[in-house]
Amino acid sequence: MPVGGGFAAPHLFFLLCTAVFVLASIAMNLAGPGDLDVRILILVFLAPLLPFVDAALLYLIAARLLGGTGSYEATFRVVCYSSAVNLFTWVPLVGLLAQLYEIYLAALGLSVVHRIGIGRAFVAVGCTATAFLALALAFMLSMDP
Repeated sequence: MPVGGGFAAPHLFFLLCTAVFVLASIAMNLAGPGDLDVRILILVFLAPLLPFVDAALLYLIAARLLGGTGSYEATFRVVCYSSAVNLFTWVPLVGLLAQLYEIYLAALGLSVVHRIGIGRAFVAVGCTATAFLALALAFMLSMDP
């Protein structure tokens, strides 16, 4: 993966992979009992911003706290291209394995672009994932009646 070359192509790749996930999730949600889950619709509006926020957090941790040498752009590209697993995360059981593989891909990419050890890269990804999980949990709890 080139570490430079702009934001447009990786962002488009992320959006296409996420669109597959969203459409498949909507189809599965409508096929089952119940109405469309509003959280899926909210994801549609947040999706364009998520890789920028994720890359910013990863960049701050990897470059500033862990001594990495990569750029924000390279970090953004890692985030976007590791999202390829979104093509499979909607599949029951496969989704969990795909998410774990995404964590591995992101850590591997960070270790390369920031020239840090894989352990440090896993720390950066783990911290970011924990922050996003905490936000997602707070959001889901606020949505329940």
